[in-house]
Amino acid sequence: MSGGSPDTGDPRCPRCGVALAPIPRTPVLTYRCPGCDGRAATLAALRREHDSPELTELWFQARRASPAGGLACPTCPSSMKRVALDPRGLAIELDVCTICETIWLDPGELERLPVTPRPTSPPDPLLPGAEDALVDARVRGYLAHQRSLAHAQQVGTALEWLCVLVGWWA
Repeated sequence: MSGGSPDTGDPRCPRCGVALAPIPRTPVLTYRCPGCDGRAATLAALRREHDSPELTELWFQARRASPAGGLACPTCPSSMKRVALDPRGLAIELDVCTICETIWLDPGELERLPVTPRPTSPPDPLLPGAEDALVDARVRGYLAHQRSLAHAQQVGTALEWLCVLVGWWA
């Protein structure tokens, strides 16, 4: 089953294939499956209400995870990645699409995500899209850091072998 309706592109439930309905008047734009009561939301939307270190870790785990056996994304034709999250001892397994950043939450999982307390004073206003750009920049920075660590490890291994070959290391 692929994500979205083939004729309209509307989000569809990855579990039962039913068209998802937007949930009105919620702080986080989510879609609900009328068949199984699962929910779909984007990472950016969840960050508005549930921004926590656990959610950041969820995204990093999803980027590293293998897509093998994942659900179909409700909004795009990609496979989602199953990622375990343990916010404050509440083991949750979420399905994350690293292409369109949609997160699928089975019944009850949205309510179990940690809620960030609202600040008492309003934050400085950001230009439209700036918050999403900042999140993207953080993720890109983390991934670049991970790539540089992997590259340094490869270079170190190659240098060790070279030293062994020329007799500099015993």
